[in-house]
Amino acid sequence: MSKKEEKKILVIEDDETIGGMYLERITMEGYSTILITDGKKGEDAIWSEEPHLVVLDLMLPTKSGVEILETVRSWPSRENLPVIILTAFPMIGNIEKVNDLNIAGFYSKAEVTPKKMIEHINKILFPERN
Repeated sequence: MSKKEEKKILVIEDDETIGGMYLERITMEGYSTILITDGKKGEDAIWSEEPHLVVLDLMLPTKSGVEILETVRSWPSRENLPVIILTAFPMIGNIEKVNDLNIAGFYSKAEVTPKKMIEHINKILFPERN
């Protein structure tokens, strides 16, 4: 098993086309990847799957990305979990809310490419290589 295969990435994204694109690209990079399309199920998966990094949409059914992040940051075992926000709505209020919750990155879906996301993920999970 490679170092990347040992790292689990959870993608919480309700748009199955976008989520599937990131799932495929991150998996092709060699990471173990899971896609969840619902906020509450995504929050549950952060606890049960113990990912090394989460890519999180803000607008989700059942529970918003901000609510998930607030909950996760209250868990001592997940308070430092790297979370990258990927949203279609990069409004100033959203950016300020999540910046206060110790995020590892914030991207607009319209402006980021899967390649750039992979580069960011690699820098976070393997800082010694960058």
